[in-house]
Amino acid sequence: MDAASWLTQLRQQGVDSVLSFRYDYDNGTLPTARSYVVWQHAGQRHLRAYQGCELLPSKARDGLSLDTLFSFYTRYRLDTLSATPAFRSGSSHQMGYYILVYLPYSGKSYHIRDDQRQAEIPELERLPEEQSLPPQKDPRSSWLDLLEQILQRD
Repeated sequence: MDAASWLTQLRQQGVDSVLSFRYDYDNGTLPTARSYVVWQHAGQRHLRAYQGCELLPSKARDGLSLDTLFSFYTRYRLDTLSATPAFRSGSSHQMGYYILVYLPYSGKSYHIRDDQRQAEIPELERLPEEQSLPPQKDPRSSWLDLLEQILQRD
């Protein structure tokens, strides 16, 4: 069973909080693409990792660190952000994350390429009182940084 099938199965089972991250090429699919499905059920947090269609061996994972992915999403109100940061290069052949978020109060999808990860929040999306502050990194990029830190602990 691949990550997409597992995600569908979780949704059918009524699991209401699911994050799916697929790191892949944006102009096709690589057999080495990695996918991560993180979900909360009955107070427990879980993660499954895949490479291509193969489930990677599971390792002990810290449920508390997985919880930070959900709390960061809520705290920084990532569901309210609209446009993703602008591309830095004109290349259409890059790696990046395809993200699906299913929470009780919202569902959202994003595609963030590697060259967008260090981009700043567009001025138009900043609140009036934030306009005079120095530019900030898009919080979705910081969220992906957090995911990668959690994955490196394994």
